[in-house]
Amino acid sequence: MKVVLITNNSLKSKYLEKLIVENDINLVKVIRFVRKKKSDKNLILQIYTKLRSNLGKLKRRILQTSITNKALNYEAKCKDFYEKKIFNYINEKSKGNIETFVETMLVQNINSDRVVLELKKISPDICVVWGTPIIRKNVLATCKMFVNAHTSILPDFKGTRSEFWQCIENKPNKVGVTFHKIDAGVDTGEIIEQISQKNLTPFESYHLRYQNTIIILENYAKIILSVINGTAVFSAQKQNENSKTYKSSDITIPMRVECYNKLMKSNINFNES
Repeated sequence: MKVVLITNNSLKSKYLEKLIVENDINLVKVIRFVRKKKSDKNLILQIYTKLRSNLGKLKRRILQTSITNKALNYEAKCKDFYEKKIFNYINEKSKGNIETFVETMLVQNINSDRVVLELKKISPDICVVWGTPIIRKNVLATCKMFVNAHTSILPDFKGTRSEFWQCIENKPNKVGVTFHKIDAGVDTGEIIEQISQKNLTPFESYHLRYQNTIIILENYAKIILSVINGTAVFSAQKQNENSKTYKSSDITIPMRVECYNKLMKSNINFNES
């Protein structure tokens, strides 16, 4: 079976590519989403516009309390610490070699006509997705099977930054990874497998994201093989009236401060995790 990986340009996605190849999966193409580079002229204009429209916000930031600054600094330390942990994990596991020589296409729009034409030309049996914007119907129509890894126990916490929202809403039982088929909705497709996290200390979003990344890297190839071999069992998601789709853009500074201020007060040293 021909498999296409649709992902981003991060180190962890490149390591996933290596793991797929090492499991003798016929990976014929990798399509990587890369963000558009802004021209200097446009960048200056955007900075100027943003400064004007957000003047009030800038003034408030200057007057931030010491509690706010401490919380946001603590958040930044957590992020840096766990990003280094995933880098070290991948470097150790791969021995510094993640090259696969699989043909790769870089795109700035994952739902572009260019992607559609490429997939039609390849005619893959399975498209494996991780870490991209929402895949739209025009792309979904090119292959019968799109598989995704989502960082929550669906149907709860659809959308982005699931780990942060789980911390804000104190839902440790929803932390983990769902491997599922992609349909026209947002994280609503049939479930293949769900893996809950076991180590929830500290209950902090970057720690949870780090562990979710490990779960995905250590299990995604197995999930793909189960689909290829016909042993995967697909089950419809249970309907949950309280379930909603979360957005990164809805995360505010007060939310972040609340989350990390509580974490600091708990006297948890994230360096020990």
